[in-house]
Amino acid sequence: MPAIAFQNDDKSHFILVSTQTSSLCLLGQFDVSQRAK
Repeated sequence: MPAIAFQNDDKSHFILVSTQTSSLCLLGQFDVSQRAK
């Protein structure tokens, strides 16, 4: 996991995790919207 690189920097770790989570949410919404068509 890339998060290991930020293990000693909570702020960077948080930003990284937030980015990954946001990306997953966007991909999930995109997937749902495609299925809805």
